[in-house]
Amino acid sequence: MKNGSERIPSIAGAASFTSFSGYGGLDWGAKNGMVEWQADYSGTWGVGLQLRDLSFLEDLKHTIRVAWWGGTNSPSMVEYMESRHAWNEGGIDNPYLTTHDSLLEINLDNKYKIYENFTVHLDLGYVFNMVDTDTWNRSWMEPETRDTQKQDAWKAQVAFVYSF
Repeated sequence: MKNGSERIPSIAGAASFTSFSGYGGLDWGAKNGMVEWQADYSGTWGVGLQLRDLSFLEDLKHTIRVAWWGGTNSPSMVEYMESRHAWNEGGIDNPYLTTHDSLLEINLDNKYKIYENFTVHLDLGYVFNMVDTDTWNRSWMEPETRDTQKQDAWKAQVAFVYSF
């Protein structure tokens, strides 16, 4: 707040790495020009692994993704934020993660080709929230209204895709 944002500069911090928080699971729409979402990874670092198009039965394919990322932002900046959701107030599309925070995401994306033009997708994802509550308790928000609870996130998504 006094000498800069304490954030490592980045040239282009947007991509679609994972299928839950990274918006990369909607390949059925993005490949057809329907969806072009990307997550903003500014202020983070990460590492991931993907096994794509695993198949044990004909016309059924699986993609497994695991990604772990942490923050590069200074924990001292939290003292100037109203809440741990304050990153969203500036129009930023990603959570403000400090060097004390990290997330682990696991995805299992499945697609079954029923007919030549008809496919069913089942995408499952889970994000383990490893945000440091002690760091976020230092925000200037009043203690009685401060929400420092953290929860993991999950998703289950089914899509029926007919292309012609």
